[in-house]
Amino acid sequence: MENNVVISVVTYKRIGKWFKLMKNLRKVRSNCPSSLNLNFLFVEDTKSYNIVKFIKNIISIIYLGLNFRYEWGSDNLGESRDAAINLMPTNTHWFGFIDDDDYYREDVLQVLEPYLTNMGSMRPDIVNFGMSGNFYINPNNGVYKGYPERKNRLRKWDDKNQFGCIPSMASFISYQVWMNSMYKFGYNPPTEETSVLMALTYNAKFVAHVGIELMFRNRAKNSLVSDMSKYPFEFMRDNILRHTSNFVTYCSEPSGRKLMYEIFRYNDGSYLKSHGMDAKDVDDIFAYADRYFK
Repeated sequence: MENNVVISVVTYKRIGKWFKLMKNLRKVRSNCPSSLNLNFLFVEDTKSYNIVKFIKNIISIIYLGLNFRYEWGSDNLGESRDAAINLMPTNTHWFGFIDDDDYYREDVLQVLEPYLTNMGSMRPDIVNFGMSGNFYINPNNGVYKGYPERKNRLRKWDDKNQFGCIPSMASFISYQVWMNSMYKFGYNPPTEETSVLMALTYNAKFVAHVGIELMFRNRAKNSLVSDMSKYPFEFMRDNILRHTSNFVTYCSEPSGRKLMYEIFRYNDGSYLKSHGMDAKDVDDIFAYADRYFK
């Protein structure tokens, strides 16, 4: 059976990085196993200018020929991801997102082929492959927190020698599982995917965690998340509350909601502090969300 894989890029301006990503995707395609049918879908943020989309479309043609689809999305990253999923063919088996300031290891699909072509009872709902140290739920042992040897990729909580992990977009997700779940990324900047992926992971029947990094960052020092302290307190508070609402909405069992929230609080709190937010502000922000679980 043919396995149709869609790699989608939700993009915003950044023409310079588009060259590198398109060159990278061409190499990924050239290394794609014959058992996988690879498609590309690009979705541009509506805040971009028409000329930006035109130039990036020409760059894409130079590197990929005409083997891609390029459409307008939303003015919000999370909602653009939802738009991208709605634009995918109904015969899609797997989809994955990559930001325009990241890139894949060239043999990513060769490494993941055994997971993407397994049509038996153990076919994964999600295939995670590094970057942020994804976790998954092991029914026998509880939460499995990634690989200790990859500590540099995991989130550290203050001065404690404890490491946790969060799900990232370094993954391929079963299109049918996602559609059946009726999940949405929705309006959730700046870490819009985290809570929904955690909920999906918690409810998944089987998650394949590949303990190897196959996606890498290509970001400047002035990256969006380089200094969280620049965000207003109210913005981050509302963001955390949206994530918390996702757990309540998407985790059907109260124990699941609480578990996902505790992991999210642990990781996102560490994430915010390590990117410049005052520790007291972080604690105060989560104090609002704590009310959901009292």
